[in-house]
Amino acid sequence: MAIKTLIIAETRICDSLLVVLHSMSEIASVDTAEEIELGLMMSRENQPALVFLDAGLAKQKTTELIQQMKNENPSARLIALIDSIEQRRQVLEAGASEVLIKGFSMAQLSELIRRLQEEHLENASLRQKH
Repeated sequence: MAIKTLIIAETRICDSLLVVLHSMSEIASVDTAEEIELGLMMSRENQPALVFLDAGLAKQKTTELIQQMKNENPSARLIALIDSIEQRRQVLEAGASEVLIKGFSMAQLSELIRRLQEEHLENASLRQKH
């Protein structure tokens, strides 16, 4: 099953992730937003299964933004793109599913996508059994 994805980040990060994500067969579509409000609107409308959020874009409001996105789309896997280890605890406590430190490798991203797809398939299988 292909994964609908949203990237909320500055242009440079969006462009880099787009190239990589479009090369992955697991990814169905990728929407991008370079502003928080636009990203929130797109998340509400499209209900993506996977959201990449640049923690630096949200500045001090990162934790509130993560909580809001999880409340509006609880099944989404939210990947926080962080600048430092210090941000890790904050975003995970706020509800981020995963964390990638900016500068992550293609192998790290591929492994994360593969693992999320497996979880998605397992959850879909469990729902069909009930």
